Amino acid sequence: MGDLLGVKIEGTEELLRKLEALGVDLRELLVQATEAGGEVIGDGAADAAPGEGITVEVLSKKAGSVEVGIGPDKEHWYYRFSEYGAQPHEISPETAKVLAFEGSGGTVFAGGVSHPGMAARPFLRPAIQDKAEEASAALGAVLEKALEK
Repeated sequence: MGDLLGVKIEGTEELLRKLEALGVDLRELLVQATEAGGEVIGDGAADAAPGEGITVEVLSKKAGSVEVGIGPDKEHWYYRFSEYGAQPHEISPETAKVLAFEGSGGTVFAGGVSHPGMAARPFLRPAIQDKAEEASAALGAVLEKALEK
């Protein structure tokens, strides 16, 4: 995942003091807030993706930092070709012993294929750009709700 959306919360020291005084688990709150923002972007990406299988998952939790990954699940790894496109290329017996795929007349077996390539049809990068403010607002709403308790 090459594109990242960074969110910096202004007034962090004051916010952390207030939350700590309320007995809030700061690490868990940060995870919840980051996931909320990630879900907004994930929903936007899912709307434009070539199919189902867009996930949002926590990749790392460090002191004061949470990273979520947004993109296709392992089963839909090939969505990267929609996002970035592909150059024309050969798939030959050196890279695949036998190719099998479903064609209109049934299963087709081939020893090689000349793939014409495909233009990029991004779905994740536009979601990051289009949903950044909404994602930040969702993140902020989780933090605000914790302060209201």
